[in-house]
Amino acid sequence: MRKPGKAVTVKAWLTHWIENVAPLTVNDNTMVGYGVAVRKHLIPGLGAHRLDRLKPEHIEIFYTKMQANGSKPATAHQVHRTFRTALNEAVRRGHLGKNPVQLAKAPKTGDYEWKALLVEAEARDGRLHDARHTAATVLLILGVSERAVMGLMGWSTTATAARYQHMVDAVRADVARQVDGLIWKAEADRPDDDDGAAGALVRAD
Repeated sequence: MRKPGKAVTVKAWLTHWIENVAPLTVNDNTMVGYGVAVRKHLIPGLGAHRLDRLKPEHIEIFYTKMQANGSKPATAHQVHRTFRTALNEAVRRGHLGKNPVQLAKAPKTGDYEWKALLVEAEARDGRLHDARHTAATVLLILGVSERAVMGLMGWSTTATAARYQHMVDAVRADVARQVDGLIWKAEADRPDDDDGAAGALVRAD
């Protein structure tokens, strides 16, 4: 990734991340979204910057230009989450001291656009925050790795994942208790055929 005597650029890191790192942790559908964000938006808009000199102001100006050029708020927000995930990994590996995307003001997905998506999908009404909360909880219940969920949700620390994992553990324990109760109830209600046969009188010929 790094050429001798040259600093790592945003383009170099994003190219390495999208080709070698992200595919190990997310599914194909997520990779499609990551690919569009990286190749269509982030590399053309911010790729020339040195990775270690990227500032929150550079990122905010980039978001403003995206929206001025007609990108929808949801698209800008997806780009923001992808960029944050990619640079979280750069921080984790020691290529960055801190993630400037965390300090930049994130573009927001408008309530109107979210409601329109719900109507189009014929889904019940609900808040975007609640949908994210439900998605994270279900992914963890299904056994998706904590690291993969962190990447999908854009969490930068394990503290948030730990809070969700605590809730998931409680749900799993409650389900286990209910299933255990049903099994034992079924066992108790089952006729004991063996004892009945052993205790029956047999007529002698």
